[in-house]
Amino acid sequence: MMSFLKSTLRFVYLFQSAQSFVPNVIRLPDSRISVSLSASSEEGRVVSFLLDSKHHRDDWHRYCENVDKNLEGLVSPSPESFSAIHSAMVRANAAISMNTEDIVALSRYLVKPNYTMELFHDDEIVKWRMIQGGNEGVIVDSNITVEEGGRELYHEFSTLQLSQMALEFATNTTNHDANLLSKIHEVAQQAEKRIFLTVGSDLRGPQSADACFNFALAGVHNSSTHLFQNLVSIGTHELKRAGSRSSFPTKSVLHIVEKFAASDIRKEDAVELYQIAADCLEKKHYKDKMYIESLRDGTFGFHGRPLLWLWRFSSRQ
Repeated sequence: MMSFLKSTLRFVYLFQSAQSFVPNVIRLPDSRISVSLSASSEEGRVVSFLLDSKHHRDDWHRYCENVDKNLEGLVSPSPESFSAIHSAMVRANAAISMNTEDIVALSRYLVKPNYTMELFHDDEIVKWRMIQGGNEGVIVDSNITVEEGGRELYHEFSTLQLSQMALEFATNTTNHDANLLSKIHEVAQQAEKRIFLTVGSDLRGPQSADACFNFALAGVHNSSTHLFQNLVSIGTHELKRAGSRSSFPTKSVLHIVEKFAASDIRKEDAVELYQIAADCLEKKHYKDKMYIESLRDGTFGFHGRPLLWLWRFSSRQ
């Protein structure tokens, strides 16, 4: 019992130290570092309005020849997969020359096996279509001018993998590493770009909460970036989309709200998340009524069960 309390108190001290505001960098005990990110990039915008694919359906036909056939070649939920690709096509067409890295990155996990995406010219617009058969990723028409290079970390790694990378840097590197700050800073920025590209379509179930928790433990804080708010928006969307289904276990609903709370998410950013989670738990006949009430009345937060996640992490170090 004493070892549990000591581990928990030690990690609470480390975590709360990381949340205090000091410009640019806070060096913490146990080699942890906190990074303050710029919010000036377009990837910093909150993505909640993009999560609902209905916002884009009016112009889906502009960049593809057959919406229904394209939907058939995409993984479920196919409208969300379509929406992510459509947004990337809009940006690609607005560019002077097309960089296909974003499209290729999306195709790796949004296109079904035995389907191939083809990019082609039609009335000066680059469009896309799905071809059944083969498994070649993306085929680009020879008439399309493609910008060479431009591949970044976010093209190769999911948001969750990037969060794990940041945490590994923070916990396995000594304070003598002069590049530690820039490494974590770059990984967090890459995660923002990944979220802007995928609109959270590579974060299913509790993975958005896992990513947020990893970034928080790595020392990234939420004072000047939309990274955490975007992850909360994705987690909220996942609960709306699937949280009431029997296939979505009660422990996953608890997992989401507790890991976000353990990341010290601001309560005003998590009001909708907690309300929807409470609805899901009630539908699943969760027995702890006080827990559900705390989600509804705003008292749920960085205490109680969420602290167990910090202890579990601390006990493994």
